Amino acid sequence: MQHVKIRIKLMGKGNGTKMTEKENMNIQQDEILATSKNNKKNVKFILKNGVHMEGFVEAFDRYVVVIRQQGDKQAMIYKSAFSTIVP
Repeated sequence: MQHVKIRIKLMGKGNGTKMTEKENMNIQQDEILATSKNNKKNVKFILKNGVHMEGFVEAFDRYVVVIRQQGDKQAMIYKSAFSTIVP
């Protein structure tokens, strides 16, 4: 069996430039959120103000995440408030 090395260049918003650190971080963040949503896994969010929130990811977009917390409460968190996501 022959192994082939493939080098992938991550591109930014279609303009042929390399992806910025922020764009890369957003992709990683969305991958964690999508995996958690699809697998119905509990996720812990630590916000910039020190508040800890935990729940199941119901939906997310470019700016917010909607989680279902214990007691069937729903919360919307702005992504800009995130400090840490613990899957």
